[in-house]
Amino acid sequence: MFGDLTNSYWPEGLPRPINPRTGLLYTDVEWRDDMVAFVNDFHRLVGKPWLANGAGMHNARNYYLKKDFADPVIDVVDGVVVEGWIRWENENLRSQREWKGNLDFIHSLINRGKLALAWTIAYGNLPTPLTRDQIFMYGLCSYHFVDASTGIIFLLSSKDLAYTIANYPLMRLEVGLPSESYHLRSDVPVYEREFAKALVLVNPTDVAYDVN
Repeated sequence: MFGDLTNSYWPEGLPRPINPRTGLLYTDVEWRDDMVAFVNDFHRLVGKPWLANGAGMHNARNYYLKKDFADPVIDVVDGVVVEGWIRWENENLRSQREWKGNLDFIHSLINRGKLALAWTIAYGNLPTPLTRDQIFMYGLCSYHFVDASTGIIFLLSSKDLAYTIANYPLMRLEVGLPSESYHLRSDVPVYEREFAKALVLVNPTDVAYDVN
């Protein structure tokens, strides 16, 4: 099951609901505790996995701002959709710091035994001069930097079925098993990871570099 608004705190800008037990507007703590209780009740009654996509867990930016609220919800869900881990619709790419933070966030989810879904958004007003193919490959190559044979799924969203089907073979490229963890190159600030059948490179900066 997918909980699109499994919020660990109430999102800013939306009218707060009333807590039926108090008759007052929900506090963030009350909302978090009731969300934890809801997910636990779902598991008990239905017995199926619950995937969360909500405030505090979309990506590392939100998570680290509201870690105390997000952690109790992450503890009880089965997986987290890391939406906007490369960018949101109509947004530039993440900064190098945030890109690295999202990789660390996904690793932390996997280390906690959670499924992580890395959602690359390749639609909207794309950052100039990037194309959908470039954003797609940036997300896919970043996905290959996650240290896990299981526990992470790569998602592409383009709002264009023909585009997704046409580029689907790229998602099936066999890179083989990794021979190292991803790391920063010594000659240029570009990250790389060697696999049995490929060398994956990612440049999370806004500067172009030549790589030997």
